Amino acid sequence: ETISFVFQNLQPQIPHNVVITLLEGTPDDPRAGEVITESTLISGVSDEYFVAEGATWADLPEQWYFFCRVHANMNGVGTVINAAG
Repeated sequence: ETISFVFQNLQPQIPHNVVITLLEGTPDDPRAGEVITESTLISGVSDEYFVAEGATWADLPEQWYFFCRVHANMNGVGTVINAAG
């Protein structure tokens, strides 16, 4: 299934995006690795449905890194959970 999500920016007139990369380092000390996909910049207040053409949830490792290209301190580690389990 193609990576897709609703990206919600609640900050008026402040641009944000989401960059999903491979996780370098550890979840406690993460760093960005190779870019898997990157959303467009959206200025708030706005919602955008993002579809990563050519990238699927199966392409992601169990843990991956994400950040905002404009505000690199906005970051974290995502975890893929198999809901079909």
